[in-house]
Amino acid sequence: MATDNTEVDSFQDFLSRRQNGRDFGSLAEAVGEFRRYQQELADARNKVQVGIEQSNRGESRPLDIDEVVSDVRDRLASDGITD
Repeated sequence: MATDNTEVDSFQDFLSRRQNGRDFGSLAEAVGEFRRYQQELADARNKVQVGIEQSNRGESRPLDIDEVVSDVRDRLASDGITD
C-alpha cells in the first residue's frame, strides 16, 4: 500500500484531533478508525456531488426555511414532542 505525504499528513491531523478526546489502544485501531473516517468523508463528498449535479440539471429549488421549520415541528409533534 503506497502512501503519499498528503495521506500521512491527514492521518497525523486526524490523530491529533481525535486523541484529545480518545485514547487509541493500538496503532492498528487508530489506522482502522482513520480509514472509516476517510470512507465517511468520501461518502459525504459523493452525496454533495450528487446534489450539485441535480441542482445543475434544475432538480432543486431554493431553500424555504419556514417550510423546513414547519416540517420539523410536524415530525416532532407526531412523536409527541412539542415546544
